[in-house]
Amino acid sequence: MSELFRRYVAIRLESVLQTEQSSPEREQLDIEARQIQRQLWQIANEAAESDPRSVPLGLYTQALNQMIDIKTQRDIAVANHVPESVLLFLLGFAVLAAVALGYGNGLAGARITSPTVAYFVIVVLVILLIIDLDHPQQGLALTSQTSMIALQEILHAVER
Repeated sequence: MSELFRRYVAIRLESVLQTEQSSPEREQLDIEARQIQRQLWQIANEAAESDPRSVPLGLYTQALNQMIDIKTQRDIAVANHVPESVLLFLLGFAVLAAVALGYGNGLAGARITSPTVAYFVIVVLVILLIIDLDHPQQGLALTSQTSMIALQEILHAVER
């Protein structure tokens, strides 16, 4: 059973760190993770048949449920993105604000460089930040996998 847990953690880490979100490699790893989940449930079912009132079995079942729930939550978080319509609206709003800024410069009769440059830098940085935060496995703001790596190290240390 400990080998199943070690393989499960390795699969989860590999799927996040070494594959793209909708790639065939990730789908294959998800299939393998589901197979391991089924094997772990099979172990729980066999133990329940022999001793249905076992307290450790209850704890094991609860932990297994949590493990599956956490995988589902992580998968949903990775799959959820800012809708394209929202990004297009944001881009349209930025263009509209740039037009208003240009119109204001025209009414003033001169180009006011500092606020114009500051506006463009801020708008571009905000849009890039939103897009970067929307993709937590690539870009500048990466989702930390420290807890999964630490768990993998603990499982390998227990093996020795």
